Amino acid sequence: MKTLYGLAAILLMLPALASAEAYELSGGDLRLPVSYSGDVSFKGCDNCSFQRARLAEEAEFLVNGEATGFDQLRKALSEAPNRGKTLVTVITEEDGNRIRLISIRIR
Repeated sequence: MKTLYGLAAILLMLPALASAEAYELSGGDLRLPVSYSGDVSFKGCDNCSFQRARLAEEAEFLVNGEATGFDQLRKALSEAPNRGKTLVTVITEEDGNRIRLISIRIR
């Protein structure tokens, strides 16, 4: 139930994303590129295959609810003590080709 409240809070903070697709996954189901210009890969569900999307120019990144940059997000995820228990929210544009937000919550 906490997860739904967290996702709702993110969507309320970003009203422009009302028509976006949102995915909740574990840290193990997210692969970040080395640089901002690369593709992000993630699994939208346990039985789904990885899908790829680019980061939108105005993409936002959150670590434990705090706004951060892409490099800090990568570092926080790579240093997470248990990546499998890290909660990740990925919000894409309606067509799914661009990522507007990546939020990680490290437990």
